[in-house]
Amino acid sequence: MAAAPNDTQPKWRRTSKPRTRTGCHNCRRRHLKCDEAKPTCLRCVKSHLTCEGYVEPSKASKEVCKTTRSILPKDPQPRLSIIRPSEQLETRNEVESRYIKHFYNKSSSGLDGILNWSIWNRLVLQLSNREPFIHDSCVAIGALMKAVDIDESLLEDEVNSGSLQIAKMHREFALLKYGRAVKQMQGALIGAELRLVLVACLLVFCFENLLSNRFEALAHATSVQPLLREWLAKYDQVMPTSQRLHSPAPVIVDEELVEAFNHLDLQISTIYDPRPADAHRAAIREGLEAVKTMPPIFYDLSEAQSYLVAVMRRCHHFLATTWPSSETHALSRDFEIVPPEDVIITTGINIWSTSYTVSNSLRIEQQEFAEDIRRWSQAFQPLFDSTRQSETIGSRSHLVATLLRIHAINTTIVIAGVLFTEEVAYDVFLHEFQELFDLATIVVQAHRKKSGYIHKSAGFFLDLGIVAPLYLLVNRCRDHSLRVNGIELLRGWHVEASWDPRLIAEIGDFMMDIEEEGNTDGFIPEKSRAVFTAVCEEPQRQTRHEAVLQCVQRYGGPGGRPVWHERRVFF
Repeated sequence: MAAAPNDTQPKWRRTSKPRTRTGCHNCRRRHLKCDEAKPTCLRCVKSHLTCEGYVEPSKASKEVCKTTRSILPKDPQPRLSIIRPSEQLETRNEVESRYIKHFYNKSSSGLDGILNWSIWNRLVLQLSNREPFIHDSCVAIGALMKAVDIDESLLEDEVNSGSLQIAKMHREFALLKYGRAVKQMQGALIGAELRLVLVACLLVFCFENLLSNRFEALAHATSVQPLLREWLAKYDQVMPTSQRLHSPAPVIVDEELVEAFNHLDLQISTIYDPRPADAHRAAIREGLEAVKTMPPIFYDLSEAQSYLVAVMRRCHHFLATTWPSSETHALSRDFEIVPPEDVIITTGINIWSTSYTVSNSLRIEQQEFAEDIRRWSQAFQPLFDSTRQSETIGSRSHLVATLLRIHAINTTIVIAGVLFTEEVAYDVFLHEFQELFDLATIVVQAHRKKSGYIHKSAGFFLDLGIVAPLYLLVNRCRDHSLRVNGIELLRGWHVEASWDPRLIAEIGDFMMDIEEEGNTDGFIPEKSRAVFTAVCEEPQRQTRHEAVLQCVQRYGGPGGRPVWHERRVFF
């Protein structure tokens, strides 16, 4: 990440000499301000003109451009605040205006998920009119999304040097603005209201995910969770049980923010969760009373969603408390292949961990959480059936209900799996795996019909989509055709926040190759089945990514001893 300058002003603003004005011949002839992009002016590109080149700048001007790039705009004082983000947004110059509009367009027309995206296109943009660090963060995200859009298009078409240069300039400007925003945050958030702290965290989470720094993004989301939980705990005694799933004081912390961070809590637990046991036990207690009073039938999707998130959070945090007692780390070992990074995800750090041993107390405790998800599924079934009617097919309610059902199936299998010490036990869920795949296919087809293609970039996604459940399918389902189809679905899908479908597809291929080697009759015996135990990923910007994968056939060796396998993959 590019570092912010030591002072608040850009470096070219601090020089004692005036900046030499240069520009392409087209802009100078038309008396227009030139952005001086190289190799061709962006104004000329957008006006479909042939850029005629530049006036040779002075030596001093060249030295300044080496540091700041010619795309760096001037930065006068902001204009008056605008209330409606869908109209003219407050910006400081034309360049930032384009990036802010791109931010708004992306956050308004993004792929539908369970969460409403108004948190980006309403709350964040309104706050950007009075908080400079939010404004600069939105500009940075808009600029980075421009670069990502170009990178995606180059994956489909022949590489163009001019497009690569334009993407590079968008990215460099994004890093400059982000560095400035982070520096502003450090001062602005001291003693600030909780709403601003939470919004700042969301912006950092979004930007770092766009940079493929998913562990940085998750670390920020994890660090802010205790502040929100502490604030919510203040209202426990005065809030009716039915209201504990929502913001107790929306004037202080918006309902959308509470909802977003509940979903981020689920993101953390599915990828890399280093939080202490006390934090997990507190989270389990947090939703207990609300889940106990869950209605027998849900009548609207919002109610069903709120209760499902509460059930899932309790289940995920329960799974985290089982890792020490079930000795999940006994199934992993250090990599023999040199890993590309220091951060290694092993079994025993997320909800997909495999139990090495199961105690009687764990079996008793697991029943409570299995019953929670069973009651939710039963209460949701009539509402789910109503969204399958012909008049609702293809609607947002149809899509949201589909996603809710996907996550309920996923949670049911994961909670049951904490008691499994043999992989053949997952075969009982073949019907559920088939339904999970069918529902995920509905989601993919709905988005292809809506937009014509699938965006590959991450960013604004805060809730779990279909990649995490499909990871469960390609990892635990041993039906060959279902696995192959699941991998194919992943390869055509987009990154969902910290979940990269390309990596999950590589894991699916790896597991299939190990388990099905030499198999001819279709059924995979227990000794051939493997447990995925570790992954270490190094994202390579604008090119391919690298990862090292590890799995173990715990009964595959002589005398039933474990056999580990590793593979380096690029995707």
